[in-house]
Amino acid sequence: MVSKCVYLSGIAALTKENLELLGITLIINATYEWPDVHTKMCINIRVPVANSEGDDISVYFDDVSYIINENMRNGGNTVVHSVFGKSRSTTLVLAYLVKYERIALKNAFISVKNIRETARPNVGFWDQLIKYEIKIRGVASVKMLTKKVDGFDIRYPDLYPDTYEALSAEREAQIRDNIKPKSN
Repeated sequence: MVSKCVYLSGIAALTKENLELLGITLIINATYEWPDVHTKMCINIRVPVANSEGDDISVYFDDVSYIINENMRNGGNTVVHSVFGKSRSTTLVLAYLVKYERIALKNAFISVKNIRETARPNVGFWDQLIKYEIKIRGVASVKMLTKKVDGFDIRYPDLYPDTYEALSAEREAQIRDNIKPKSN
């Protein structure tokens, strides 16, 4: 559980038993590729977005946050999911926490990360979350850092520097692998 009545997951956790056990009344499907899970007790909302740095997930922040909040006010529990529960669903939950729980983005992420270790919005979603926090709170609690590697800019949030330094190292390796000359 991320908040009073909000859960974050990947698709593997969306079993009928789990949904019933948690009293889920609203499922937010943050994918374009995965079908909705239909149950008698749940309303399904789809957020058709790809896990791509260029996709604009921010157009859904206000509506999804409002729907989660209304569901909670009506006594319901919400699960927000993407395929793995790492980027898209985490991003939407963070937007909700910033807007309705009035938590700084940095603290919201730390809280979510402590509950769901795999939580990791992509860089483009971080940019959108930071802009959203400025819109809602008037200040950014997270900033993006840039590191130059082999002529490429690697960007990552200033949160958990060790974690993101490791992610940066992974990205550096991917870049190197993609630009290495192929041997015959």
